[in-house]
Amino acid sequence: ANQLHRLVSLSHLSSGKAIDEIPRNISSGGNASTSMPMLLPPTNTTTTSKWKPLPWSLPRSQPLQQSSSDFMAEIDQLKRSLNISLPWDTDTTTTNYSLPTPIINLNLPKSGTTTLSEFFKCGGYTSAHTFAPILPSVRIGDCMRDNFLSDEAPFQGCDIDQKTQEKVQFYSDVGIPEPHCFYSSLHDGGLDHIANYHPNATILMMPRDFEAWHASIQKWGKGRLLGRWRRICGITGSVGTCAHEDARCWKDFYNAHTEKIREFARNHLSLTYVELELDEATPSVLESYTGISASCFRHCRPGRPTDPNIDLRKYKKCKPDSTTA
Repeated sequence: ANQLHRLVSLSHLSSGKAIDEIPRNISSGGNASTSMPMLLPPTNTTTTSKWKPLPWSLPRSQPLQQSSSDFMAEIDQLKRSLNISLPWDTDTTTTNYSLPTPIINLNLPKSGTTTLSEFFKCGGYTSAHTFAPILPSVRIGDCMRDNFLSDEAPFQGCDIDQKTQEKVQFYSDVGIPEPHCFYSSLHDGGLDHIANYHPNATILMMPRDFEAWHASIQKWGKGRLLGRWRRICGITGSVGTCAHEDARCWKDFYNAHTEKIREFARNHLSLTYVELELDEATPSVLESYTGISASCFRHCRPGRPTDPNIDLRKYKKCKPDSTTA
């Protein structure tokens, strides 16, 4: 029954009734006394269906955002001061260690989610990207949203690969823009839902240079995803005092998304947190955190090639020696 992915709850979602099931005592980022002030988005957004967008919020982004390496140094130092062990604090002559599972990549789309999925697959992990490895085909985001609304474990019903019967260890591209939008890292209570059921999981973030991300997401489907975020999710890129849908607002949005997850990591130290920037050093840094060879890191593109003249029988979606996903 679990593999049918809670079709009953989907019928509630289409009517808009399921929104009443959201636990109201769940915060979006951890302890209220230490969390950043959260800013609700505009509420006058229209949708194309009866589905009512779930509430989402982000903190104010910082003008000069801390680098991933500096933040990792900060949180690692905090954990060591509290005698919380880190997987990579082992003999420096070996990489014979692994990250606690499940490993959940919370990158926004067009931030290397396919590349990371293939990296962990190469490293021997059972990996799921966008779709859960079950039949009938189900988006990971659909599964997580239904479980969130019914207060079940986030990946219940979509955590076993039906072909191999192995438990999924790595998840990426875990959001869903339509028909019923849900992103655990954006929607209120989504991150706490993960921590409540997987307090010892690994959260992985790989922020991308904003200009590269913005160009990529505008290019993908001629901006179709941004359009879905506006129409269906009620997400416009507008946070704080930024009320326009321009590059500056989306930069605030992208950086605030990273800050929200960082604050969540600070308040949930039982989770293993890994963050690194997508740049030329990514393969070696990933190896140092995961124990997986840097040679597994390849530039991967989702979907079919855009060139109609490419022979699909010889096409490979992943190519080595590139870090622009």
